[in-house]
Amino acid sequence: MIYFALRMNEKVARVLKQDIFGRVEVVERADSLMVRRVAIGGNVPGTALIARRLAAHEQKILSKLRDLTGVPRALGADGATLFYRSYIEGSPLYEAGKSVPTSFWDELMALAEKCHAAGVTHNDLAKEANILVTPQGRPAFIDFQVATYFAQNTRLLRRLAAMLRREDHRHLLKHKALYRPDLLSAADREVLAKKSLPVRIWSRTAMKPYQRIIIWLGWEEASGPRSR
Repeated sequence: MIYFALRMNEKVARVLKQDIFGRVEVVERADSLMVRRVAIGGNVPGTALIARRLAAHEQKILSKLRDLTGVPRALGADGATLFYRSYIEGSPLYEAGKSVPTSFWDELMALAEKCHAAGVTHNDLAKEANILVTPQGRPAFIDFQVATYFAQNTRLLRRLAAMLRREDHRHLLKHKALYRPDLLSAADREVLAKKSLPVRIWSRTAMKPYQRIIIWLGWEEASGPRSR
């Protein structure tokens, strides 16, 4: 049975997402909105544990970015399955991408650079649903469950961090190429043309089977915008 219990002072305004790991909801509390991740898993054994670990990880990542505009604030957990973050009003890029102001694309890159400067790589910016366009036409990032934070400074970790930063940047450029190819510079096109070796191997081998599996498991919708 799916758990739908509410806290006494909360009301679900809408469900943003429901998948094998649980639900993501917008809830009202004391006349304000926040996002609640209900990490209860699904029918597949082990998904509840994975959901809790991912949600707790996201809280830690967001705490590293707490002073950054355009990123949700971590608001903590209530018990083992309820995790909260601040609500950012906006539309996903796939809905608003054709109408965003020209300045949006430079601000989008700048937001990624600020995350990177704080030691965080998002790692899931290929999904347009993870990029919001605010009513003011500014960018915001959500869903940091698979983000990474690099606190150590060993040579290997520096190289890994640099590769992941490049991939964040490349995915943002792919969105820019889709909606505003006229704004791409020669440097942008060069970045788009150069995938890292692990990404090239992934694209040619496991990417398509992985996408089929996550759609089958309900992690991602079979129709509509997906990773690029």
